[in-house]
Amino acid sequence: EVFRERFINRKKDGSLYYADQIITPLKDEAGRITHFIATGREVTQQVKAEEALRASETSLAEAQRIAHLGNWEWDPSTDSFTYVADEMFSILGVRPSPCRSGLDQFLESVPAEHRDRVATAFANARDKGFAEIEHRVERADGQMRSLRMRAESLGPPGTRRVVGISLD
Repeated sequence: EVFRERFINRKKDGSLYYADQIITPLKDEAGRITHFIATGREVTQQVKAEEALRASETSLAEAQRIAHLGNWEWDPSTDSFTYVADEMFSILGVRPSPCRSGLDQFLESVPAEHRDRVATAFANARDKGFAEIEHRVERADGQMRSLRMRAESLGPPGTRRVVGISLD
């Protein structure tokens, strides 16, 4: 069985570093382990980058929670939200979910008198590159909320994605 592990080790100068190690047994014809091959590589910079990314993501989530602001990304070619921040789920009063719902599912939370305007705003973001609108949504618990949405499209026509924010 191959052994894989990340270790913290110490250099000759006393500083610590991270290393990924892989140890593979070599067997003879009878299946007995006769030798091991070990490989390793230093991954200190990768570990530090991952830690910085986690800290940044935590800071962003805290800022969004405090501001009641959620960001999202919509792929018009598949009509699916490919990313929705946890705070957006909180604003809508639903649990975070990895499922990729589409614009129609979101519009179900928008009162009927606002739906056409919101759908038009998404189309404008997709086709014209930008949209901004204030509208209402009905949370899962029945409470009404007023949102301010801003969205922009990124990428060339045909492969555009729409990124946006919604402020409660």
